[in-house]
Order: sequence, then C-alpha cells, then structure tokens
Amino acid sequence: MEKIDLLPFETSLAIMEEPGVTSITFFEGNIKLIGKKIKDRFQEIVNANPWLSGKIIKQNKEISLQFSNSPEIEQLYHPDIDTVSVSDEMSYEQITQAVKSCTVQRGRHLINKLHPLTLLSILPDKENPSEKFAVILSISHVIADGFTYYSILNMFSDDIKIESLNVNRKLDVSKQIPNYIGKDLYKFTNSISLGINSLKGLVFGKKVQCFAYYVDTQKINAIKADLPSNIPFVSTNDILQSSISKAVDARLSMMAINFRNRIEGINNNDAGNYEAGLFFDKVNYYKPQNIRSALNSGVPMKTTSSSIPSFFETLGDKFTQITNWASFASGIVIDGTKQKIHIPIYDLSLIPFDCAIIFKPVADKTAVMFLSKTLSKNHILAQCEVEEPVDNVIFKD
Repeated sequence: MEKIDLLPFETSLAIMEEPGVTSITFFEGNIKLIGKKIKDRFQEIVNANPWLSGKIIKQNKEISLQFSNSPEIEQLYHPDIDTVSVSDEMSYEQITQAVKSCTVQRGRHLINKLHPLTLLSILPDKENPSEKFAVILSISHVIADGFTYYSILNMFSDDIKIESLNVNRKLDVSKQIPNYIGKDLYKFTNSISLGINSLKGLVFGKKVQCFAYYVDTQKINAIKADLPSNIPFVSTNDILQSSISKAVDARLSMMAINFRNRIEGINNNDAGNYEAGLFFDKVNYYKPQNIRSALNSGVPMKTTSSSIPSFFETLGDKFTQITNWASFASGIVIDGTKQKIHIPIYDLSLIPFDCAIIFKPVADKTAVMFLSKTLSKNHILAQCEVEEPVDNVIFKD
C-alpha cells in the first residue's frame, strides 16, 4: 500500500468542502459499440495512475492519500447507471440535478470512507440511446486540480499517450505558493469573514442563473491589436478576467492560477493541487494590461493597490471567481464517435456569488459559462467579449 502526504492546501477547509472536479461530454455514437473501448482505455489510465483508485485516510490527525498499485477498477464505475437519466436535450440545471450521483463527494465526506475518489459514468442518451451517449468523469478535488483533471480526461482520446503522472507531492516547493500570492491574501482565501460572505450568498442570495456564450474572437483580437506600445502582450484570459470582473463590479476578483512551470520544480507531470487564487482589486483588474502587469510583477505579485478588506467590509462586499479550464482541454477524440459538446458540471446550489468558468465546449472554440446571481443575459452580452449561445437547449434563456 502506497502512502502520499498531501499538500497543506489539499487538506484545507476550502478544498475539503469542494465537490469533485466534474465534467460531462456528450457524443454521437453507439454506446454498445464504443462503451467497452472507453472502459478498456480507462483501465489503462488507472493502471498507469493507480492513485485514482485510492482513499483519503486520516490517522493521528494526519491526512494522506493511500492506494494499491494493483487497483480495483470496478469500484470506479457508477454502481447503478440505470438510475441516471440524462440527455443533451435537457437544461443545464436539469443535467446537474440528474447527474448528482455521478459526482465524487466532497472531500470531508471521503475521509476514512469507502467512497471512490474517481468515478466514471458512461450513460446512454435518454432521448436517443442508440445514437448518442454521455461520459462523466469526476475526480476528488482533494487529489486533483483542474490541470490534473484534464491531464487524465485528455488521455481518453485515441491520439493522446497514456502516461503516469507524478503523484508524490513536492511539499517543499509548494511552500513557495503563498509567497507568490502574498501571505496576507493567501490567508484571506481561508478567512472566516470570506467564509461568512460565501455562506450568506448561499443562504440568502438569489437563485443562480446559468448562461454560456462563445468568446467573440473579433473583439478579443481588436483589444490585443490596440494595446499601448509598452504592453507587448495580454492573453484572452486577461481580457475576460477584466471584463467579467467589471461587469460584476467586484471588490475583489479571484483568478485561479496554475503554478506549474511558474515555480521552478513544479511541472506538467505533477499531479495534485498546485494552484491558488489570485485576488485582483478594481485598479488591477480594470484593464487587461493591468492584470498582465500584475502577473509579471515578481514575488509577491502586485494584484492589489489597497489594503485587504476588513472583517466587516468583507461581510458585505461583492466578490467574483473566474477559473479557466479551456487552456487544459484538448477535446476527446474516440474513433467511431464525434464529441458534440463538453461542459463543466457544478452544483448550482453551491455557488455563493457570481462566478465564471472559461471552457471548451468543442476542441477549437472557447466559451464562458456564467454562474450568475446578479448579472442578466443582456448585461453579460454588453459588457463581456462573448457572442452566440453555446447551446440554445442546454443554456436556454
């Protein structure tokens, strides 16, 4: 039995309260012909990465990942797919409700339990089971960030090599992450005041509305072409982070940032949560070039120009969180099928304030999914660099 000491961030309250990192991909194809091929591929992936079949164990107040190098694959499949009825002709809210049993449980519910850390569900489309199906992969956030998740999901493609990721946590190197964020801002992520703000949003906030639009590449390219001469580059992510944050009018806007290849010693083969949240204030998110300058400003990154909100300010402030899955996704290519649409799955009842996920519904197009408590469709279209809806059925008005 292998034992891996987890990163401090992976055992924090923030991660332990998170559901599994999950997505659903709808395909055109016959599940009876393709299902075994997907399962065989999954077996190879787990054999190369047996930690996917592990358990979270707490002993003497220490929490670790433990697993066998001879993984039992059957426990990683949905135990009763006949109870799950899903289709790409359902709304996003209906889909998220229908697939709750396909999502790995929150981290705190996994400690010293038999629940799987990874769950694969291969489901016939309820409206057209002979010609369409869906694949849902869910991995516990305790053992995987978005980069790790897509490193595994991408391996389902015929054209992606199955590789063994390094599961041994780089504990000493990861200690540098708070220095990049700024130690006070890093602490703010797990502060009681921000926790209360989130709880207030969950209990008393408005119902979440979900919109998803493709990124308007013409608008993005126009902004990049009109940069001041002293700003050589801004990314699409910089532009979207800025416009979404301004649309929300957030006191602080959090960007999820991947530290692989940013901190020496952490690279693309390292599995785990080598990520954190950068907080930008209004001055620093007001223009995309301000975000880029902050990212290049050294250690710590200069993402705020004023002090961190006080305890009582935080209770009433507006926040937003934006995460980018698009840069990790390559699309799933399986011979005999066609990927129709790929969508992040997140329980809408767990959204505390306005959030957005940048993702790739198809391999060659980027989109933004808005999980909104305050933003209307018209406000989003007017303020952000997006255009037509991703899907008029799933993301209906």
